[in-house]
Amino acid sequence: YTVRTSERTQRSAAVRQKSFLGCDDPREHVGLGAAEACDVEVIWPGSARETTRFEGLAAGKHWLLDRETGKAVEVALRPFAVPATK
Repeated sequence: YTVRTSERTQRSAAVRQKSFLGCDDPREHVGLGAAEACDVEVIWPGSARETTRFEGLAAGKHWLLDRETGKAVEVALRPFAVPATK
């Protein structure tokens, strides 16, 4: 994927791995510095080189980038809770 702000461009590859009792976190965290928004371009995996561009994503938010609809949806993440022990 590529993330662009008015100040910089960042590129990275989201590579997922999993094993019998573990897996990688599917979320990507991108630091935007002082920028208030960014544009994201995703090259989706698969045989066809399918690319989607998401524009004007506000900083400090969590976004779900939907391949099917081509839309970015803001999501609220719940804090991780550690189960109480007896």
